[in-house]
Amino acid sequence: MMYDITTIVVEYDSMMDFRSKPRRRLLAYYFTNPSARHYLRELAEKLAVDPANLSRELRRLELEGLFLSELSGHQKYFRLNKAYPLYREVRSIVSKTIGAVPLISEALRKVNGVDEAYLYGSFARRSRGYRYHSRRPAGCARTSRTDRPRRPR
Repeated sequence: MMYDITTIVVEYDSMMDFRSKPRRRLLAYYFTNPSARHYLRELAEKLAVDPANLSRELRRLELEGLFLSELSGHQKYFRLNKAYPLYREVRSIVSKTIGAVPLISEALRKVNGVDEAYLYGSFARRSRGYRYHSRRPAGCARTSRTDRPRRPR
C-alpha cells in the first residue's frame, strides 16, 4: 500500500515541474483560458513553442489526467480536464507561479520608473475568486516617479 501512495506523490510532483518552457506556457495559457480547445499545431503556433516538445508535454499531462483530448476529423484537440481531482489546486499553483499576474509583474520590473502597478476590472475580480466573466481586457494602471508632482526645490 505504501508503494501506491509514493507513486501518486511522484506523479503529482512531476506534473508540478515547471522547468520546461513548453509546459509553463501551456499551463499559463490554459489556466488563463480554461475553456480553450486547440489542436497541436495551432497551439504550438499560439504559444511559440516547438510542436514536438509541446506534443510530449501534452501527452504527459494527458496521462496524468490534467488534459483531455478528442479527435475531430483528422485533428486531435486538447483541453483542460476540469473534473481532474486536483484541478483547483493546480490552477491555484499555476496562477501564483506562472500565470498572468507573475508574467505581468516580471515584464513591469524591466520598465524603468515604474514603482507600482495595479490590475483592475474583470480579470482582477476573477483572480480574487469572484465568478464574474467578461470578454473585456484586463486593465493595468501604473504609477511612476514621473507621474507624481515634483517638489519645489
